Amino acid sequence: MKPEKLDDVLGELGTFITEELATTQIAIGCLRVIAHRALAEFEDAQDQQETRLLGTDVPGSGWVPSFHGIAGARGFAAEVAEGGRTHRRLTQQWIVTVYTGWESEFRRRIAAAREVDEDAIGAAFFGDLRHLRNDIVHNRGMASRDHSTKCAVVLKRRLEAGDPIYLRDDELQWMHMLVPWATLLRGSAT
Repeated sequence: MKPEKLDDVLGELGTFITEELATTQIAIGCLRVIAHRALAEFEDAQDQQETRLLGTDVPGSGWVPSFHGIAGARGFAAEVAEGGRTHRRLTQQWIVTVYTGWESEFRRRIAAAREVDEDAIGAAFFGDLRHLRNDIVHNRGMASRDHSTKCAVVLKRRLEAGDPIYLRDDELQWMHMLVPWATLLRGSAT
């Protein structure tokens, strides 16, 4: 069987990463719009205690139920703000999904297209995602000294052991720019 063309595999990897980024950014953006509207609704209703649950105004969707014990608009806004629990979880899902796609499919396909051993395909970007993914899955999303604190490419900041793992808004926006396309095309710097 003839190997795939490298350009085709890299194109699919680019589409995969871009679609995952778009999905994550859309989810975060939509939740923030809902939070902003909820804050305005509570202010208009002069409900300072925020005793009502949040309405979505989506036909047939009913109400957004209380989650994590938070029903108020300010609590919901904090959840979806940069670094809030929901924001962290959505960006953690991006990290896990992209690294899993890389390791389970794209790395092997790139190696086959370049006709080299899979171990010869790698880059610091994907190494960072591996460290972050490990701590997300095995350390409840908190940085460990053995993994996430070693990241040097993906994050614009250094994590300390015990820090929550997430991509800041500015980090998420530039993530597709960090993919080492030239390295994947020509050779590896594992």
